[in-house]
Amino acid sequence: MIRWDMWQFRNDALHSLTGPTSIASHHSLNYRISEEKRIGTDGIDRSDYHLFSKHYTITKLQSSSITDKKLWLESVCLARKE
Repeated sequence: MIRWDMWQFRNDALHSLTGPTSIASHHSLNYRISEEKRIGTDGIDRSDYHLFSKHYTITKLQSSSITDKKLWLESVCLARKE
């Protein structure tokens, strides 16, 4: 039983939406989103300006899931490389 409890505790810490790993990821991603929004459309082609439209407000982005945050950041990163 002790092994099972330890395994459950580990899984909760790693995969829970309110676990320390998840919270740290949200804080890190929120910081990166803030930085990208601060930079804005500098160095981005007009065809990718939609990434900074009213649909992608900083509040909406920072309240989204970790997956959605990573996807938006990756899209912005690719747009800046073009």
